Amino acid sequence: MADYLKGKQTEDKSDSISIEKHLEDINAKLSNVLTKSDTSILKNLIKDTLEEVKDKFLGSLIKRLEILEGNLFDQTKEIETLQKLVKTKNNEIDILKQKLDDANLKHAEQLNDLEQYGRRNSIRIAGLPSDSENQPSAAVADEMASLLTKKLGMPIATTDIDVAHRLGKFAKNKSRPVIVKFLRRQTKIEIMKRAQMLKGSRLFITKT
Repeated sequence: MADYLKGKQTEDKSDSISIEKHLEDINAKLSNVLTKSDTSILKNLIKDTLEEVKDKFLGSLIKRLEILEGNLFDQTKEIETLQKLVKTKNNEIDILKQKLDDANLKHAEQLNDLEQYGRRNSIRIAGLPSDSENQPSAAVADEMASLLTKKLGMPIATTDIDVAHRLGKFAKNKSRPVIVKFLRRQTKIEIMKRAQMLKGSRLFITKT
């Protein structure tokens, strides 16, 4: 029995030595791989792997940059189109403003001409009595025809008057002046020649 146990221990020891030897062989082989010709292979493999990773990364990055550049180009073209449109609209607005200014100027000139033409046949009379609020133009014309016929001694009918109206806002105990426009300029001329006949009557005739 003792011999058997002794033999078993010897066998186990032998197996242990065998495993250690295998480990040493493996370590030696690994050392050989890392330190000799296989080292360059490993380095090249790592280098190739890094290059591949770099190429993929750069390819992805370049693709994204191309997409961004394309979007930027499209946006730039759109902005340029909008700028041209705004410029065109501004030019159209400037043209319309100029036309409006010209039209307003022409309108003002026409109004001025019309006003001047109207003044050619018009007189202004101050001191005319019988003023009342909301006095109709026809009533003022009747009163003016009667007064001028009586005071100036010239036959003036209501039909000789184009329009007659009070000026300003009505106020009690005051008599607003009157503008009278005649159909014929000659009527105004004759009245102005006789205007001095109203001296002392508290009536005053002037040109408009």
